[in-house]
Amino acid sequence: MKRTFKGVSGEETLKACFKATDAVLKMLKASIRNENPGYSEEEVEAEMAWVIKMQKKEKDEFVREFYAGRG
Repeated sequence: MKRTFKGVSGEETLKACFKATDAVLKMLKASIRNENPGYSEEEVEAEMAWVIKMQKKEKDEFVREFYAGRG
């Protein structure tokens, strides 16, 4: 779903972004719990941190590769 923010205040846009981020984190946590029912809360949060870190690493690598051929 694509949503445009024309005519919406910066505060409202930021609130929408926070709500979306919260929803994604809840889904990630639920997915990790579903895949690892024996995990403690600390283990779930550690797995969440690892997933987020890996996403950033993959994004950074993609950006480096993408721009490497353009310089």
